Amino acid sequence: MSVTEAASSVNTQLNATLLAGLESLDRNDSVVFTQYTRFVLPADGYIFWLKTANTMTIQGSFHYSTDRIQNSDEDFDKNQVIFTAESDIDTFNDIAPSTIWIGTYDGIRFAFSRRNPLYKVAGIYHYVGDAIYPAMETQIIDTLTGFDETSVIVSDSMPIWLSLNAIMPIYPAFLSQQNIDPVYATVDIDSNSQTALQAAPYLDYISNHWQLVQETVKFTIYGLRNNLAIDFQDYILNASMSDLFGVVDMPIIKDEKRTQTELSVIAMKKSFQITINYYQQRARNIAQQLITSATLQISTATTP
Repeated sequence: MSVTEAASSVNTQLNATLLAGLESLDRNDSVVFTQYTRFVLPADGYIFWLKTANTMTIQGSFHYSTDRIQNSDEDFDKNQVIFTAESDIDTFNDIAPSTIWIGTYDGIRFAFSRRNPLYKVAGIYHYVGDAIYPAMETQIIDTLTGFDETSVIVSDSMPIWLSLNAIMPIYPAFLSQQNIDPVYATVDIDSNSQTALQAAPYLDYISNHWQLVQETVKFTIYGLRNNLAIDFQDYILNASMSDLFGVVDMPIIKDEKRTQTELSVIAMKKSFQITINYYQQRARNIAQQLITSATLQISTATTP
């Protein structure tokens, strides 16, 4: 027997032993996964996951551990899920920013954030993730009945910035498209900086609410060199000449460091920050314009 044949024999025996143990644990158990498709609310960039008709059933062993999380504003059980399968699940490995698969087991709904380090000769695959937190359940939509795709969620100036996308795509902080390549920008609004500039809101004759607000906004830019970054900043500042918002200070562009050890380089990352005054009601008007002009594609989800 050659060395290659001997190694192959050992690998086969190891895989058979582990599979026998796995089948003993899971007792031919299986988990049903349902596909959800990504929907971005055009008004303010909030992300929802809409249920589709696609499902798949995968045999494997389900394990979870529970930690109680007690914060000032929520108290819940955090369940970490480990799902061990007998074969590689190609669907989970595909890079598909527009879809996720959510599993259900014993009333626990969960999604995977990673696959554990793989020892290939073992021939079993571990997928790890957390059960859906209670605070996130509002973002998982199982039926379109009653789903509101027009109302603004945010109470800040985000709708203004999402409308100023003539130069490049703009995303809310933490909600940029997954695995997107530059050029793009994100907007982060410091909620601690928000201040009312009038003693009380103005209510017009039909009870529309107008509140003059000041807040600090940070733009983070990927992929632009200096000249184009300055052009983008000027584009934002020129927008203040309309009645959307007013700029209180003068921003400057700063270089930031974004590294990757494997490459020994730094990314083309820049930022600038401005303090603005605006009317919250005006921001909602801009949001309505975005809703009117956007093409809503939510037909990929099906109602049960």
